[in-house]
Amino acid sequence: MSTYSAQALALQNSQGLHRSQGRPRRVRRTGLIVTWIIAIIALAAPTVAHNLFGIGVSPVLTSSMAPGLTPGDVIVTQGVVGAAIRSGDVIAAQGLASGTPFAHRVVDVTPVSGLLRITTKGDANPTPDFDPVMLSSTAQVPRAIAHVKWIGFPLAFMSSPEGQRLALTLLVGANVLALLVFALGRRPRSDSPGIST
Repeated sequence: MSTYSAQALALQNSQGLHRSQGRPRRVRRTGLIVTWIIAIIALAAPTVAHNLFGIGVSPVLTSSMAPGLTPGDVIVTQGVVGAAIRSGDVIAAQGLASGTPFAHRVVDVTPVSGLLRITTKGDANPTPDFDPVMLSSTAQVPRAIAHVKWIGFPLAFMSSPEGQRLALTLLVGANVLALLVFALGRRPRSDSPGIST
């Protein structure tokens, strides 16, 4: 075998090794890209669902709607016009005087001076809420269309000041960790073609 043939064969073998060593890296990179795409979709889905279809989620924070809804549950809502609200619907709203958000059952809808006065009551509460919801018949109201057990705990925690601080800390920590991995993980390639001495 000539020297040229031996060198060509050695070059082909070395290129084959480089290609086979690159496959796991490509698989990891593809996995990382797929993971990021899934994470972005998961984060964007609630916003897209809300903007396109009026779908939202609201964590249940108290036991005022027990036994049907308990703390830690999440209600899935869809925006409907005020005129579509009926007695028996569960809505997510804010009280007129307190401004506190809640999800309670509608017990009465009364027209008052061109507006709708919606009286609500928690299923576990003995009396209707003191604070009625006042809105126009064309205003959007989040009406419950489903509920999911137990996933509201993380949502409720993340909406609290402590949860927001934790989320910010985790976000900063993840960025610092990613930068360290990137900076420390880069090694000069010794297998790149070059002039040998």
